[in-house]
Amino acid sequence: MFVKAAEGFTDSAQGANITFETTPTVSTSGSRTERMRITSAGNVGIGTTAPGAILDLYGTGTLRSAMIVPRDSTANRPSSPVNGMIRYASDTNQLEGYINGSWQTIGTSGGSGSLAGSSESLSGGLTVGGGESLTGGLNGKRWP
Repeated sequence: MFVKAAEGFTDSAQGANITFETTPTVSTSGSRTERMRITSAGNVGIGTTAPGAILDLYGTGTLRSAMIVPRDSTANRPSSPVNGMIRYASDTNQLEGYINGSWQTIGTSGGSGSLAGSSESLSGGLTVGGGESLTGGLNGKRWP
């Protein structure tokens, strides 16, 4: 691994960015490839030389086109959560986020779900498959 600063650190030049580079395991050429960068603005980029946010992850291909979020049971949720946390609850098979002061389900495994309550809204059309039926009303209109 090789770490370098884009410029020396003096009273007038205080470093444009820091890069982390690696050499392939079986390399005889000694050429390095940048893997991570911290910009002077504090943005961190992995797989990109120009991070566009505080954390910018970029990858393509079957082994690099996904990110693994922290995963554990609901009993092991962080003890002092803050809004914006995302995790996978391994015991309930749900992707969850800490939103507005509580853990909420963002997604679940499987292909079923439901709408309940009075605040849900749909725009466009609703397609119900598998022989399912829609009963009740929509926007005050009754279905036959």
